[in-house]
Amino acid sequence: MTKGWKKTGLIFNDISSVITGYDYASLPTPFFLENDIFRVYFSSRDKNNISSIFFLDLLLERDSFRILRIEAQPVLKPGKPGLFDDCGVTPSCVTKIKDSYYLYYTGWNKQLTIPFQTYCGVAKLSDDLESAEKLFLTPIMDRSNEEPFSVGACFVSFCQVKNRYLMWYESCTGYEEIASSHNFNFSINCASSSDGFNWNRENIKCVEPQREENIVARPFVLHEDNLYKMWFCNKAHGQYSISYAESLDGQFWSRRDNCLGLNVSHSGWDSDQVCYPYIFKHRDKKYMLYNGNGYGKTGFGLAVLEKE
Repeated sequence: MTKGWKKTGLIFNDISSVITGYDYASLPTPFFLENDIFRVYFSSRDKNNISSIFFLDLLLERDSFRILRIEAQPVLKPGKPGLFDDCGVTPSCVTKIKDSYYLYYTGWNKQLTIPFQTYCGVAKLSDDLESAEKLFLTPIMDRSNEEPFSVGACFVSFCQVKNRYLMWYESCTGYEEIASSHNFNFSINCASSSDGFNWNRENIKCVEPQREENIVARPFVLHEDNLYKMWFCNKAHGQYSISYAESLDGQFWSRRDNCLGLNVSHSGWDSDQVCYPYIFKHRDKKYMLYNGNGYGKTGFGLAVLEKE
């Protein structure tokens, strides 16, 4: 059970003044560098609403933070025309496989009959972690007969208990056309792999929308105390909230939203919604990076777990 998240503030929102021609700082994805320094990958959109992945370096000391560096050159760009990621790339997670680090990402395709489709891709990070090279021209997780619409936003982690890589990802289960727009429906599903690149789908809906929700998305999973813990976001009435679930096996989950303790603020950058959580540990504390209003339009902030 987790509760007691305390917001420590907005980290970064002045994107256009640093990265010329870009806006938004979405889907913050941290990676520990050394001492108290973290590299945070995030996506920004150009004037055509096409995303690339950038990073900043963050100093985190006793719940206070300071930006050390913002890199204006992208780590990863969209693919060539016709490829699965030609309309944008957004970060999902960074995972170590053998002696290298890999950036899992979501590739975006604009469509004619629906706004977009997404897929899961992977790129190998350079030794200095400042650039990435895509391993494949095709997705590592594509649509299938059981998941024919869209997949994306995967979280990948090696599980010592199962001696396999596990993936949790969002899967589009269909669309509803409402007032000439499309209302997406997403669940969170799981897959497993021996190498982190070739995946076997479990065909299990780990987390599904409840009540008035139509989307559950951007899972982050931590295995501790013989328990799988998932933070993710849900969407209802056009606005996101952050949710929490627990599982004994990583496949069948129970929602524990009342244990989360992170809501919108009364005013400011995260007063309308909170979304896209990513949890990380540092010096015996848990932290959460997350987006607020506008899916990253107002930047991203930090929260610390005060008690568990």
